[in-house]
Amino acid sequence: MTDTTDDVEEQIFRLRLAGRSVRHLAKQFGRSIDEVAEICERMCQPVSPAMRRAVLALDLERIEAVQQVFYAKAMDGDAAAGALVLKCQERRSSLLGLDISAAARGASPVLVEITPPHESTHDRIRSVLEHLAQQRLSAPDFNGHDEQPESGSPAR
Repeated sequence: MTDTTDDVEEQIFRLRLAGRSVRHLAKQFGRSIDEVAEICERMCQPVSPAMRRAVLALDLERIEAVQQVFYAKAMDGDAAAGALVLKCQERRSSLLGLDISAAARGASPVLVEITPPHESTHDRIRSVLEHLAQQRLSAPDFNGHDEQPESGSPAR
């Protein structure tokens, strides 16, 4: 019984997952290096923003579960457990971007993006007209100064 193309591609992919080099697989299956690389790329699930969020959430849950197991031991003085708990905390900080220097992320370790409400063209025009009206109201008076002439002083 001969292998179908799908079966051969599955074998190539599984062997690549197991650590075989692309060069070795190309030679073993009589394919070019580019063909083997294309097969592996095609068979991998694309990394989308939704997938990144799901993987991040799962990893954070796993880290939490491991930390829960070893935290009490660490608090009782078990040095190996303490090292593992610290490793969990380091990994969580790395995944959440908390390892970034304060200067790079701003003062807060939590970054929040606040987008201003969309300003319509009508709103922008109104804002400019109000600004111009304010400038006109605070324009210098007839004597060229911002002050009113003193009473009894002749206007120039």
